[in-house]
Amino acid sequence: ILSFGTLKASYLRYPAFVCSWLSLNSVEVYSDKPINVNFTDTTNKKEMIYYDSIINIDWSITRSQFIFTLINNHSSSIKIIWDEMTYVNIDGISSRLIHSGVKYSERNNSPQLPTIVAKGSKVLDNLVPTDNIYYSNSGYAPGWQMKPLFPTGGMTGIDGNSYVGKKVKVIFPIEVENKKRNYTFIFNIERFTKEWIDADVQWDHPLVVSY
Repeated sequence: ILSFGTLKASYLRYPAFVCSWLSLNSVEVYSDKPINVNFTDTTNKKEMIYYDSIINIDWSITRSQFIFTLINNHSSSIKIIWDEMTYVNIDGISSRLIHSGVKYSERNNSPQLPTIVAKGSKVLDNLVPTDNIYYSNSGYAPGWQMKPLFPTGGMTGIDGNSYVGKKVKVIFPIEVENKKRNYTFIFNIERFTKEWIDADVQWDHPLVVSY
């Protein structure tokens, strides 16, 4: 980044390819033991919503984190197992996920206690890959920062179109009736666009949902 003397950092901008369009491609479900309910699994790719007889989950994704609202559809309480959540990036590399309330400085070591969701109640939370969290001593934005979920670079750098069609995954385990049920949410990159990015961007602008 070039130095402009006393120019405020908020005015420093640079061109970049950024992921601007994402869809919920599919959902894979695995249970270690049979669960005595009848499932009707439905994925609404347009609105990034998935529901079955146990959960209803509505996703929204910024450029740095996954945000979700989960409703318990089951006849008893369910448990969200945060410590086993995993993010798989476009290169197939897995990373631990943390949710809100975990200190960034303790992102790799702090245990995340499960959350119990009562019948008919809901949870709103966000997930961030720990590999994307870092501390910056930069003069224009010191402190904890989050890298974008998807590659970005100058217009003469990466070719955003080469990432279109690639997928990322969120492995989301819950426990119901003392049985673990792993949901794997698979998201598809639909579009990269050229944009001007502020130098102190926090990468939390919402992405467009695929139609």
